[in-house]
Amino acid sequence: MCVHTKKQNGFTVVEVLIAIAVVSVLASLSVAYFNSFLARNELQNESLKVVDSLRRARGQSMARQEDSQWGVHFESNKYVLFKGSSYSAADSYNEEITLPDVLTISTINLNGGGSDVVFNKITGETLNFGTTTIQNDLNESKNIVINSYGTIEIR
Repeated sequence: MCVHTKKQNGFTVVEVLIAIAVVSVLASLSVAYFNSFLARNELQNESLKVVDSLRRARGQSMARQEDSQWGVHFESNKYVLFKGSSYSAADSYNEEITLPDVLTISTINLNGGGSDVVFNKITGETLNFGTTTIQNDLNESKNIVINSYGTIEIR
């Protein structure tokens, strides 16, 4: 006597639920990793942009562009390249750069206090040397260090 069993094609409900659960876990891990990658990338890119703005201000001061000093003003969510010996929010020469939402300027520790770095004409030196820290929402940070000679680096 030969017994034939009927073969089933397809997946059971349990198998489908397990597959959905595995895909969901992998997707959530991928999104978390991607978001942290973006926050790190924003931190690196914006740190370079801040350094570029500081170097532009120094270069414009050394070149005596517009026969003026130039500087950078820092706030928690933006920084501004400005003309003159002090920052004025209404100045038409201001070049304002707003930080991405995942970043903040968490520390402004400049000689003499304040939140402006102003470079001297011709020499490019500054009395406002110190450190500015940019931080992402993962609590990772980059320190931008300006020394009294006006040289700028990221640490």
